[in-house]
Amino acid sequence: SAGGLPFAEYEPTSGYEISTRPAHRRRPSMRLALRVAAITLGVGLVLQSVLHARDSIAARWPSTEPALQRLCAPFGCEVEAPRDLQALQVQSVTFQEAGVAGVYDLNVVLVNRSDLRVRMPALDLRISDARGAVAARRVLTAAEMEYRERSIAPRSEAALAANLRIDQPNVSGYEVTVFYP
Repeated sequence: SAGGLPFAEYEPTSGYEISTRPAHRRRPSMRLALRVAAITLGVGLVLQSVLHARDSIAARWPSTEPALQRLCAPFGCEVEAPRDLQALQVQSVTFQEAGVAGVYDLNVVLVNRSDLRVRMPALDLRISDARGAVAARRVLTAAEMEYRERSIAPRSEAALAANLRIDQPNVSGYEVTVFYP
């Protein structure tokens, strides 16, 4: 090194302490403040994680639901059945004229293949014309499909029905997709 001893050979003189921490971090009040901040941030992270996963936690361990509801109250969130599209299967769909021009009946049976309750999804109905182009599109909620529950019980099915007015004269096909808005 330039004019001094190499770092590895340096030894402090007696009576002095070398610290890698700045002086303000060695004070007891600062160390206490840093510990309190670290604990507060850790608790906040755990709280955020629990609130984010609240639906899945309540579904897997139902006894936690009352505590999770109390925890959610100040934040304006709710504990509901979890969203899980992979657990849902469209078992059958019928779409046919109801006997009145422009009015159609839509019937859909959804199956929950999971061992847990699953939140009811919305349906995306796409009507196509004779050329195969989308002529009309409608998003239907469970309430619009005459289904009063907000979820589907484990290993069960939900029958959904709607009576729709469609002002397209050449309806030749349809497609139904489930999704969570």
